[in-house]
Amino acid sequence: MRTNYIAFTATDAPFIVKTGGTPDQLKQEFVFNIPQSIDTQHNAVLMFMVNGTAGSNNLVAQVAINNNVVSTYGPADTALTRPFHEIFPGGFLKTGNNNKIAVQIVGGSGTFKVSDVVIWFMDNQQ
Repeated sequence: MRTNYIAFTATDAPFIVKTGGTPDQLKQEFVFNIPQSIDTQHNAVLMFMVNGTAGSNNLVAQVAINNNVVSTYGPADTALTRPFHEIFPGGFLKTGNNNKIAVQIVGGSGTFKVSDVVIWFMDNQQ
């Protein structure tokens, strides 16, 4: 068994979800592939960097993997820049190219800027 990871190159530069714009700006989604060798019996880890929460007023943001909420930030009114990591069940991940991670604002107002999204998981390859 070995540790494996998915690094979202689309998130190398920060992306923003925010209120006050079009509905499309409340949520960002990324589709990713998981190898057939994943071990879903072990937990996985989501890591991401929050690069700012400008103009926050009771801001609540969530990160979900395949419609399972893995991380909730807030409610908060303060500006923030720091890394986050969350442990979640490996069973939230599916083999193949049908996985989706979504970052969205679900309450309050403000801007939530995220970068460097990585998912670590165990697989059965030697």
